[in-house]
Parts: sequence; C-alpha cells; structure tokens
Amino acid sequence: MQIRNIIFDLGAVIIDIDPARTLACFAELTGKSEQDLKEIIARRPEIFAAYETGRIDTAGFRRELNGLLNSDMSEEEFAAAWNSIIFTIPGERVATLRQLKTRYRMFVLSNTNDLHARRVDEIVASSPEASGLFAIFEKVYYSYRIQMKKPDIKTFQYVLEENDLEPSQTLFIDDLPENVEGAKNAGMRAICVTRNKPVFDHLLC
Repeated sequence: MQIRNIIFDLGAVIIDIDPARTLACFAELTGKSEQDLKEIIARRPEIFAAYETGRIDTAGFRRELNGLLNSDMSEEEFAAAWNSIIFTIPGERVATLRQLKTRYRMFVLSNTNDLHARRVDEIVASSPEASGLFAIFEKVYYSYRIQMKKPDIKTFQYVLEENDLEPSQTLFIDDLPENVEGAKNAGMRAICVTRNKPVFDHLLC
C-alpha cells in the first residue's frame, strides 16, 4: 500500500546528536570518570523517564541528578552540559524535508524533554538553513508534552488517531531499533536509520 504519511524522530534523524559530549561534560563537572557515570546513571533510569514524560520539571530533574551524582551543578552548568548532546541541523536535510512535504503528510514524534526542546528552538532560530523547520510538519509531538514515550504502542496510536492516519499508509523513521519495533507493533511501516546518517532522501525517488 502506498505511503501517504511520514512520522520522523528528531534526534539523530533530523538533528545530529552526540551523547558522548554530554557524558564528557558531566565527567568534567562532577570529577567522576565517564565509566563511573554510566554505571551510576544506569541504576536510576526512572529519573530520566520521568523527565522525558513531563512527570518532573527541569528544576526537579537537576535536583535528582545532582543527588544521584553527589554533585552541585548550577542551573547554568547543568543546562550547558545536558544540551551539549545537540549540535547541528544539516541544511541539506532540511531541504530534503521541504521537498518531501510536497508529497506526504509529515509529523515529528520525539522522546525529548524541556531543556532539549528549548535548545532545538534556539538552533532553529539562529540558523538560516534550518529556519522554518517546524513549519514543514503538520504537528510536532514531544514526549514530555504528551506524557508518553516511544516505544509504548499507545504513543504511536495517539499520533495516528489524533491525525486520522491509516497505520499501513504511515512510515515511521527512527534511529533506535526498539522504537522501530514499537511502530511496527502499531501497524506502521518503519525504518531504522544509522545515527546522524538518515536515509529518508530515498523517498524522493
């Protein structure tokens, strides 16, 4: 069946990210090794899930993380470190999205949080190549706003039902295999792309 709709992930699909940058920043601020940080963070995944689904705000998340890491990062230090994961929106990618808009209904569905969302808005506002990025999409869904996240099937169903999208005519593009499987479980077609190397330009063929 013909694809009529595309739902895009944001980080690593439209926007280039590098999680190692944030880990390095936290290591510098806390004096802990990156390996120690990974092990400590892995013990409390619920803190990050709560922030991504809007169940705690940015101030609460910073307090939780400072407590977890036994650190005293200021608001400014924390925001800079947390947002260092996000670094560019390639202009050629935005140009491809504008071309795709002429052929498909397009949406964004991203597991993200308040600080990252604000940082993306800053990058879009300051980059001529990315200007008007979000006007390309009919709607943009952030997990912290809708209080649900991928790969929960209910998250995909929410977007499909709100926009009257037929799952079999809808393509989902993400960089994480578990999210791709979640979309497939919701009846959608799905593609898993290599991080920061999207392949959705083949849809122009």
